[in-house]
Amino acid sequence: MPGTTTAVILGGGIGRRFGVLTSREQPKALLPLANAPLLSYAVEWVAAAGLPRAIVVVAGEAAAAAVARWVAEEYKGPLKLSVTAVAEECGTATALRCVLDELAGCAQVAVLRRAPSSRPPAPSPAPAATCSATSRWRRCWRGTG
Repeated sequence: MPGTTTAVILGGGIGRRFGVLTSREQPKALLPLANAPLLSYAVEWVAAAGLPRAIVVVAGEAAAAAVARWVAEEYKGPLKLSVTAVAEECGTATALRCVLDELAGCAQVAVLRRAPSSRPPAPSPAPAATCSATSRWRRCWRGTG
């Protein structure tokens, strides 16, 4: 959507560290937390922020297909959601490069790397006057400022 802000939700993949809890049919993004998939919390935050669209990037074709089924069959919210599959071994930067064409013309892009909690984010502390540009970048990257 030209001129709008689009969210990119990095949905992960199978999540092998979760052991038997995940599979190709049950990727990490769809693991239930308080009777709702983990992904639903990130989607709710994006919708609450008033954004019209989100792209969910999922590692692995099978995991992406499972998430796409959830979007088609279960998601009833206001967002226009699309799902993009990337290679299982790709990192964050590569995953974002894979959706560049879908982001063409967007005024802004918001990237959600981890599912937010149900609590609103804490206010950011004011940056110190002696803070270097590098340390400000690190705080922003960690989500603390």
